[in-house]
Amino acid sequence: MKDAFGLNATGSGSIDGADTSANVAAANAGTGGAAQLGLAVGASDLVARYCNHLGLDMSIVRVTEAITMRIQEQGCLAGRSPITIAAATIYLVTMLVNEQRTARRISVAAGVSDVTIKHSYRELLKVLDQVLTPDIIAKDARIDVSRVDAK
Repeated sequence: MKDAFGLNATGSGSIDGADTSANVAAANAGTGGAAQLGLAVGASDLVARYCNHLGLDMSIVRVTEAITMRIQEQGCLAGRSPITIAAATIYLVTMLVNEQRTARRISVAAGVSDVTIKHSYRELLKVLDQVLTPDIIAKDARIDVSRVDAK
């Protein structure tokens, strides 16, 4: 039966017998399967969605997207999921601009635990000088670095 349907020992394969598992794995690498659907899954792609759910204005979205892109360029939070990076960056920016959004509220919007957000936030504070460039600060006049407790 396996030979008739071209399945290998794990039950994967194609009708003509060609092993497609390597092709599928390559297409899905780092995307959670969304590559097949053509969906964007980067942290900066998630920021606008989560900010919208939290009722944050567009200037905060722009700052958060810029910081998220900078985090990815610098390799900060390497190994963290895009969801975690987006949520932690939103938490950082809401602190910088004095918008009252708790880690718990952000966790509900993003679907990641508030403890994970706070842990990643603390990691961001360690590299804040690398992430928060003058260009990013200029995007919103409300940004005040003294509001965050950089340790």
